[in-house]
Amino acid sequence: MPNALAAHARNLVGPLLRSTYRISTVNADAIPPRGPVLILCDWNNIAAPSVIKAAVPRPVHVWADGPAAVPGPLLSVTGDLAMPVTKVGVEIVDRAITLLGSGEAVCAIGVEDLGYVLARSQAPVVPVHVAAPETKRPTDPPARKSPIV
Repeated sequence: MPNALAAHARNLVGPLLRSTYRISTVNADAIPPRGPVLILCDWNNIAAPSVIKAAVPRPVHVWADGPAAVPGPLLSVTGDLAMPVTKVGVEIVDRAITLLGSGEAVCAIGVEDLGYVLARSQAPVVPVHVAAPETKRPTDPPARKSPIV
């Protein structure tokens, strides 16, 4: 079921984002087509979860904290993991380990609990760099038709 939610979110968000931004990917084949993988994204912006879902060639569950986790309830509906603001995110860390254990792809954006998850899951790590235009605040999305690589 979680994979279905991630796939539906990717199928719905992908075309919308591609029509809004000029998204291009470089070396997307570095992400394995199946099996567990932890994708580390360096761009912590409110648009980061959606851009990653549109750019990665397989369904991805986004594990976000900080500005990328601002739309927390929306992230939860699409099968993603938003770190709670008021309590420790132990449940979220356990869900990330469970998803990786079942062969899913998880993208970590702005989270700090990676060591424990990596030790428990033994998942390969793929670092991802997102080149996007600067915004005034991390909660502002990039300007329309901006190039995002």
